[in-house]
Amino acid sequence: MIKNLRSFLFSPTRTVFSQGADLRQPGALGDNVQVFRVPNETIVVNPATDIHQTTMPTHELVKQYLTTFETVMFSTGGITSELLACASLGFELLMLRIDASANAAMLETPANAAMLLLPAVDSIFKSEQLLRNEDPSLFRDENLDQVRLARELIDGHQSVLDAIDPLQWGCTARKIQAQWVVFDFCQRIGKNGSSAIDRNRILNVAMIPLRTLLSQAAEAAQQTKQLTATISHQVEASTLSRVKEALDAQAGSTVAVPPSSTGTVGLTGAHAPGQKPVPPGAMPVQPVHPKPKRRVGPGTQPTKTRTKKKAK
Repeated sequence: MIKNLRSFLFSPTRTVFSQGADLRQPGALGDNVQVFRVPNETIVVNPATDIHQTTMPTHELVKQYLTTFETVMFSTGGITSELLACASLGFELLMLRIDASANAAMLETPANAAMLLLPAVDSIFKSEQLLRNEDPSLFRDENLDQVRLARELIDGHQSVLDAIDPLQWGCTARKIQAQWVVFDFCQRIGKNGSSAIDRNRILNVAMIPLRTLLSQAAEAAQQTKQLTATISHQVEASTLSRVKEALDAQAGSTVAVPPSSTGTVGLTGAHAPGQKPVPPGAMPVQPVHPKPKRRVGPGTQPTKTRTKKKAK
């Protein structure tokens, strides 16, 4: 209903934004507004000619909001309907002020807009004069004031989103925490009361939502377990494959050492005892061993070297 109602309303500046349409700088609120109160939400718009409803002075509505805001800030009872109605009215007024209609067309984001768009347009404006000198016709058909306004609005609306982000984060976090409390409670009741529920036909029918929740949770847990096991197996297989490739590459880069005089058989991927490993592509160096000394047996005299006597 709210969506359909909004579709009949004009945007705050009576401008329907679309790609290539004129943008306007958000300004002060008008003198009068129209207020639509629906369950859980208040809709505030500028007067539209096609909707016949009594308008309300904007200053009066803002004062009413401030009074209600002060009241609910010091009230008890948790997140009450009064608090939600006040918050809805405050957001509606803020949306009017910054010209952020909830009925605005949502376009697709340009490519790389988050990181690269603003530096790109800033570089153009910084070099505008040089670009004009090089090509005087480059900006002839361009509405540079419109582009500068669009550049300003990008920062402005992003700043509002950044201001609301803590509220979005905090509410989401608290909601999830509350969901876990309720979920754990349902699990305990479903587990501990399964026999009592099965014995009673009325309970068996009434607890269908509980059984559905727990069965879906068990199925999701099983799928998560299988997915985790599959990913772990793939990671393990990939790791073993990389280790095998590394070992094969290392084995293929080694050079066989030929047999040495010590009787050591040629080794692949190693070197003979007492030798340094031969780098790949280098000629193996034959080891130089000292000549063995002749042993002298017991009772024998070492051989003396005879010298010729000089003739007299």
